[in-house]
Amino acid sequence: MDDIWDIEAWDDFRRYFPDDYNGSRILFTSRVLDVSRHFRSHPLRFLNEDESWDLFSKRVFQEENCPTELMEIGKQIAKKCQGLPLAIVVISGLLKKTRPKTLEWWRHVAKRVSSYIVSDRDQYVDTLALSYNHLPHHLKSCYLYFSAFPEDYEILVRKLVSLWIAEGFIHQIGQRLLEDVAEGYLMDLIDRSLVLVVRRKSTGGIKSCGVHDLLHDLCLKKAEEENFLQQICWYEEVSSSGFTADKQLFLPIAAKQRRLCVRSRIFGGISSEFSAQHIRTFFYFGSEKNPIPPKDMSFIERGFNLLTVLDLSSISTSHFPYSIARLALLRYLAIKGKKFHLPDNISEFQYLETLFVSGEVYYLPTSVWKCWER
Repeated sequence: MDDIWDIEAWDDFRRYFPDDYNGSRILFTSRVLDVSRHFRSHPLRFLNEDESWDLFSKRVFQEENCPTELMEIGKQIAKKCQGLPLAIVVISGLLKKTRPKTLEWWRHVAKRVSSYIVSDRDQYVDTLALSYNHLPHHLKSCYLYFSAFPEDYEILVRKLVSLWIAEGFIHQIGQRLLEDVAEGYLMDLIDRSLVLVVRRKSTGGIKSCGVHDLLHDLCLKKAEEENFLQQICWYEEVSSSGFTADKQLFLPIAAKQRRLCVRSRIFGGISSEFSAQHIRTFFYFGSEKNPIPPKDMSFIERGFNLLTVLDLSSISTSHFPYSIARLALLRYLAIKGKKFHLPDNISEFQYLETLFVSGEVYYLPTSVWKCWER
């Protein structure tokens, strides 16, 4: 019995299989850890590099040996599947069909492993999508939130929990704290094999988490389909949308999304006419070697003045951008500084629930505690 999603499904069938003590066995699989706990189960792990290569080479070459010139690149392809047997089967099936097996083609595939696997809807997307489709409603938004983070990104649990709360995904259950409810949701996603534990605390709790690359691709697809989040990943995507007369950029933001994630260097080039009043959440994951001048971030207050979640923790700014202090509806703010101090008027954030400050902070005003006294 393959892919059992809840214990009730087995309870409905077990009456038809009486135990006559004749040595018969029933084998079942499930992606849900809670289901497996009811049986004498054997949890499956990801394959290691040697096991991944062994499965890959047997699928591609069967009884033959891998040619010497393809072995190194082949091991790279198998490694990029990150130990997921389904991914190895899909990509090896593609390479098995290719004739002749050239080094140039394999190098091409190695650069685009995830995209080739995702393109196979029958073997990959539709199979993994079942895990998302079976999620209860309250967990779907929590799972889609992983689409806001880059691939292979390690997410601190305390940060993720604060974001879920700020977004309004977490609701009170009895006398439990919202943080405890959120951590329960995270454990449910882990038990359903959708989220991975990256690091644990010394006490055994979960310190950080993430998602497998291929499940991250699934998350991105679902987030796009459901208008959950929009991404701008490359500078070219921004520049192709058109320039004003003074060569400033207009961001091509869709009207349906309420969340925006930017992974491109765009600061300093946003048009003064830019406005996206419908955006409530803004993430920036730039790769910046030098601090960003605060004036380059003035477009945030001007164009996103109704933000409730703002995360700029992936970049450094030399001074706290005072324009951010005018975002009156902020519930969550994460910012990274380089020799800056927080302003005295930080307490004017009436709705601020979470403040993450990293980097070199020279001054923390006493007024910051007023945010938590309210």
